[in-house]
Amino acid sequence: VFKNIMLPLAWPGLTTLAVFQFLGVWNMYVEPLLLVQKDELRPVGLAIFFFQGRYTTDRGMVATGLMLTILPVLILYILLQRKFIEGITAGATK
Repeated sequence: VFKNIMLPLAWPGLTTLAVFQFLGVWNMYVEPLLLVQKDELRPVGLAIFFFQGRYTTDRGMVATGLMLTILPVLILYILLQRKFIEGITAGATK
């Protein structure tokens, strides 16, 4: 019953939840800043912060880091776009 009836009905909502959860974890800033001590273990979003010096900013590295940060999110959205929109609009229509 669960596999044949409930799971197909819940699939769009579950994929939407997965995209939102991925975005939340991917964009974490404060937790890794406080907890991660080694440079090689820092997430990409946090590493962009360290490309800025006190008086200078390496704009090329910041732009590259931003592209690396956005790319996985775009790929995930493109792959799950149909299910994502179905999950968002599931409760909007009768």
